[in-house]
Amino acid sequence: MDCPKCKSPNPDGKQYCGDCGAPLNAISGPIKDLLESSVRGEVRAALQNYVKDQRIAEFDITERVVNRLMNWV
Repeated sequence: MDCPKCKSPNPDGKQYCGDCGAPLNAISGPIKDLLESSVRGEVRAALQNYVKDQRIAEFDITERVVNRLMNWV
């Protein structure tokens, strides 16, 4: 089994990696991959919403500045 952390090969039946000491649980690899992809998806969605909200705020500020300038003219 390859270590999920450092990818070094380890004999079957070992509980910890001989190189880095990480646990060699057969289930932790797929679960870790699932969690990482889920977290990446959540972060990506949150950033997209933030950027969208940021653009709306920038548009609103720009519109207010233009309206003030037009009123002064």
